[in-house]
Amino acid sequence: QDPQITLDHVIAANSTQPIILISHERWALLMRTVVRGGAVGAARRLWLDMHRLVGYTPPPVQAAIIEGFASVKSFDRARAAWKAFTSNNETPTAAVYQAYLKALFLEGDSAIAMAEFKRFEQDLRKSSQDQIGRDPAETSVFNVVVEWLTSQGRDDEARELLDRMRKMGPQPSIVSFNILMRHYRRTRNSQGVTDVMREMVTLGLHGDVYTASLLLPAIIHMRTDAVQVVLAMLRKDGLV
Repeated sequence: QDPQITLDHVIAANSTQPIILISHERWALLMRTVVRGGAVGAARRLWLDMHRLVGYTPPPVQAAIIEGFASVKSFDRARAAWKAFTSNNETPTAAVYQAYLKALFLEGDSAIAMAEFKRFEQDLRKSSQDQIGRDPAETSVFNVVVEWLTSQGRDDEARELLDRMRKMGPQPSIVSFNILMRHYRRTRNSQGVTDVMREMVTLGLHGDVYTASLLLPAIIHMRTDAVQVVLAMLRKDGLV
């Protein structure tokens, strides 16, 4: 007997028939790969098969479909997918919002992207304070906007958004500050880079290798021991 495919762990555990269990994440990877390869017809068939199996499209797969279409600049299909996923008035997960905002910014439709982000943040603020930030993807949504703002030279708005995250959540991550440091590095604002690094230290955040790669060029002309300072930071954080 040929094995059947399922996304349901309970069905897989209790079945007496041969079963192939595919996680949501692996299905998402498959969908993303197929879409990026331009096989839209095959992607559609996979999507319909998933509905037949579980009756809905899991959020990781929703995000993968939108990301896939955006990566090949098929923005009309990315929008259509978003509309399909939100047609039942269901609130998209943060990961799906992240994928859609990225697609909109990549397309150049920043007005709609910022409007969607505003709606996302308003919905998020309706949650109790201890619930905000439990999903790491929430921070990633904010990071998408921070990155776009810095790319447009709207530094003050990016800083305001980070300050709002610190006060109201979700808390900024290393990635959040790396985005800001990268922008200051691009604009040759060495003081900006070091100020962000000090802010991270104040917050108890530990930099990563990418942080070090941004910090070193910024301070190497300011300190004779720049290399030693950066290596000490990496050793302290267990990265070397």
